[in-house]
Formats: sequence, C-alpha cells, structure tokens
Amino acid sequence: METPSSRSSGVADVTVRRGRTGRRRTAPLLALPLIAGLVQALLLPFAAPASAAVGDHTSGRGANRTDASVTRPDIRGLVENVKDLPAGHKAYGVKDDQGRSMDTVKIIDDREKGPGHYLAVYHTMTGGRFKVHLATSTDTVNWHWERELAGSGGPGGASQPAIVQAGAGLVAAWEQEADGGSHLAFRYFASRGDLLAGRVAKSYDAPRNFGISEGTPNIYGISLNPDIDHSTIDVGAHYFDPGARHDRQQRGTLTDFASWRADKQPGLDQALTGLGATGNIGGRASVDYGGHPYTLIEGQTYDDQWDTNSPQAWASWRIFLYDEQSRAAEQLNIRTDGGSRAFANPSIADLTAPDGSPFTAVTLFVPGETAASGEGGELVYNTGTFPVTPPAPGTDRIDVGLTVQDGRFVKGSGSYASAGGYRKVCVQILDTAGKGYGSSCRNPDTDGRQLEFSAPDLDLGTTGATAFLTRITAYDGNDRAIASKDSNTLIRLDDRIDIGLTVIDGGSIKGSGSYTSTGYQKVCVGIYNQIGIRYSEACRSPRSDGRQLEFSAPDVPLRQVHDAPGTRFRTRITAYDAGGNVVASKASNEVVFNPF
Repeated sequence: METPSSRSSGVADVTVRRGRTGRRRTAPLLALPLIAGLVQALLLPFAAPASAAVGDHTSGRGANRTDASVTRPDIRGLVENVKDLPAGHKAYGVKDDQGRSMDTVKIIDDREKGPGHYLAVYHTMTGGRFKVHLATSTDTVNWHWERELAGSGGPGGASQPAIVQAGAGLVAAWEQEADGGSHLAFRYFASRGDLLAGRVAKSYDAPRNFGISEGTPNIYGISLNPDIDHSTIDVGAHYFDPGARHDRQQRGTLTDFASWRADKQPGLDQALTGLGATGNIGGRASVDYGGHPYTLIEGQTYDDQWDTNSPQAWASWRIFLYDEQSRAAEQLNIRTDGGSRAFANPSIADLTAPDGSPFTAVTLFVPGETAASGEGGELVYNTGTFPVTPPAPGTDRIDVGLTVQDGRFVKGSGSYASAGGYRKVCVQILDTAGKGYGSSCRNPDTDGRQLEFSAPDLDLGTTGATAFLTRITAYDGNDRAIASKDSNTLIRLDDRIDIGLTVIDGGSIKGSGSYTSTGYQKVCVGIYNQIGIRYSEACRSPRSDGRQLEFSAPDVPLRQVHDAPGTRFRTRITAYDAGGNVVASKASNEVVFNPF
C-alpha cells in the first residue's frame, strides 16, 4: 500500500501504514491444494548463477532459482497455502523484541554472520510518524531490534523499506515523506558494521518524475562495475497518477548512486486493472525461477480515491502474480488459519538455513481492520527445515492492544509469548465498573507459544455503560491469575459530525462542517485537492469551544491554487479522540477548479 495513513494491526503503538492502497479479481484460479512433497519439491537445491547470485552484488531479486522445472503453479502453491504449514514455520502479527510491529518487513541473509542469520528492515508508526528500523534474527520470526535507520529526523517520516547486499556493503531504500508528498531515498552502507551503527557512506534522494507521491521501492538487481560509484541499480516503485486518481507502477535506474531515470509501467498496471484491481496498485517483489521473472504485487479492488481507510477499502487488498515475459497476471488465493482475505505488501526471499540448506520466506501485511482473529499485522512464513525458536525460559510475556470503538462495536485485543509458564491466556472487554462482556481464551500448549488474538466484540446496543477497557490475563496450571494488563480507557462516542457543501464563491473555495460531541477531543474541517493535499484547515475542541458547533475551514483564494485546471476539491470534517486517533470522518461534494 502506498501513502501514509493509519493502519491498525490491533496492538498498542502498532499503527500501520498506508493510505492509498487496495484490491480484487475476476480471472479463474487453478485449484492447487498442498500435497505431500510440495515443500520438498520447492526445496530442491537452487544455487544461483554467478551473474545473479541471490543477495550478491549483481542481484537484488528476492527469490532466484535456477531449477527450470519450477513452474508458476509451484510459486502459487508456495505463496498461497499458509494454513497447512507447520506451526513452527509461520507467525502472525510479528513484532521485534521491543514490541514494534514489523510492518512491510523485507528479509535477507546476514552474510557476514553466516547461514542461519538474517537481517530485516521494516517500518512502524510511532507517535504519528513512520520510522524505518533494522533487526536481526536466527529464525526469521523472532527478531532483535538493532536500530532506527530513518524517520525521526529530516523532513518527514520514512516507510516501506527494502534492502539488498551490494558486494561487501548493503543498499537500503525507502519511501521518504517531504514537501507534502514522498520520494525514493537510497542509502549505501559500506559494511554490515556500518549498517548496524547507522553510518551512511553514500546518500541519494531521487527527484519525483510523475507526481507528488512516489514510493514503495523494491530492488530488482544491482550491478557493481566494480563499486557503488560505478553501479547500476534496477528499482521498482509506485507513483500517484492524478489522471487515474490512484497509485500506479514505475521502474527506474539509479546510476552510479548519482542519477535517476524512471519510466511508467502501463503493461503491469493494465494486467491488474483487467482483473478488477482498479484502485491503488502498490508494493511488489521479484521472483526469478529458472531465468523466468515474475512479480508478486499488491492491488486494490475498491475504487474510491477519497476513501482509503474504511474497512471496505482495507478489505479489498489482494496479491497478484505477474509473469514478466507473457505479461499475464492472476490473483492468488492465500489461505490462512483463520481465513483472512485481505493481504498487502508482499515480499519473497531465498534464504539459507543453519545447516546450509536453502529455503524460501514470504512476508505479507494483513490489515488489522479486516483480519481474522489473531492474524492482523505482519505475517511471516517459510519452508525452512528448522523449527522456529520458542521464547527462552523466563520470557513469558503478555501485552494488551488499544481498545477502540468501530461504529456500534467496542473492540480489543491482546498477545502473549509463553515459554511454558502460562496454561491459559484470556482477553476480555470490561466497563469501568468491572462488568465483563465475554472473553476469549487460548492455551499456549495447543494454540502456539506466540499469538495475538481478540476479545469478542461488544455491541454498544446491549449496554448503557459509557467507558470500557480491554484486559488480558494469564493463568498457571492451577487456574490462578499470574499476570494481567489493562488497556487504555475508551469513552463511548455517541457523537455526530456533518459536512456542508463545498462551493466556489467570490474567487475563493469555501467549506464548512458541524459536530455534536460528548467525547471528541478535536474536530477539524479542511479543504483538500483530489490527491489529498490540504489547502486550509480549522480545528475546534468540543470541551472548550462547545459541545455543538458549526464552523468553516479558512477560505482558499483561487489565486493561491497552483493545481492544474480541472483539479477537484472537497471539504472533509474529521473527529479525533484523546489519543489523536481518527474516530469519524465525512467528505463533501466535489467542486472543479477552473481559473479561466
């Protein structure tokens, strides 16, 4: 998914990114159940040729097999069937050991450390800002946070990272927010030590070629001739297309880490829109089998540029497999344990197990807004021949997510990591008087040593209580509570916002809104153009300005509008809770800017 926006995986401090992304399908899929031996077949030795070794300085492809007998159905089977993989080879809602959600994670071999060691880059939203982080692992599921790479300083947040080996060094790329939009940022680290220390040897920020927003980079390949100062880097990315009013695809070349050129990729766009992905088309990952290139790519079937964060928008993200040679695409039918249907931000990588055997790791983002219970956040699964390391003795831990109101329902979730000390873990929504409204319990011995899961939703129509929280409780073998945590307190919002007409009057664009509030912390009215750039905004606090109010956004003089003729504008009213989270939003009619 492409543009920053708050995407929740249901856990505190784990808002997830994306504003402009989604999905759908019409083409039939061949049924491919996981049969005995499939994983074995996919683990046949696949040493890459010297000119394109996986992770080598000449290649950035995520998966690169020379076994020409591997077909597109094999790739589909590898990516699609999460459900039938053993428990030790998949994990939902993956976080690092600091509790950060590892959203849009990309994994590579940690070459300097040797087989069985891995590096990953990912982003997490913290304090309303996306930040790129680096972590290390010995099993692709349990991760040790090393450092932040980008996001805290500079012009804006950073997200959607990618990383690839480049000789003895490494190249990282990400989507950098700046100047009201985003662009591609590239950083070269001369060694693993420099990467872990955050010492950047070379930097390049690519100019935007096609619009205000460009990002979600992936690196198809790198050629060093012989070093980074004489190099060619093949990069995929998205750009916001004001004509289509959605994100579309581009591919570019970074030469000598000093100049950038890119071209639009209409063939890739058309292959997906032909399957119903008429919304945003975003992040991608390359797959090369037997010299035959494929691309895993996300596409959104919900086509409403103004609505990027509703459950309907998030539910429409799908993953497609695109054949770079035939230019044909098909939607993948990914099957998880709980039956989640929406997936985004694919990556795939060929890695090396501790015993030196090859295996394939796949990562997907599962939007928390529509995920099955316990499946929201980053999904990592692999065909490795080694089990995932359980938490070390004495590291039993529980965490509780945010309690939120979603329409007429109150929702809450929690997570645990158990080394054997917990026999039962329960999540429940309560009101502040202590009354419980149903609980959901899991047994780490049978349900897995690590799990994120949700309490039953509470229908506000069944209670008159006004304040709620979520509680997670862990029990020992004698059913005694040995650990408990409570979430934030949610104040029930029986509130309303309304939006007025947007008009052009007397040489200015004008808009207004109104609210009736018992729980809103802040309400803002702003005037935006069609790609989401805000031209003006006014905010009010119901607690200080009154519980009922109609107010206007500052007028936007037409002489200050720098958009092209035909650009559409509308007014949006947005309500926020005490934590700064959006709890309600409405948009007005559109007006068309025409200076003539």
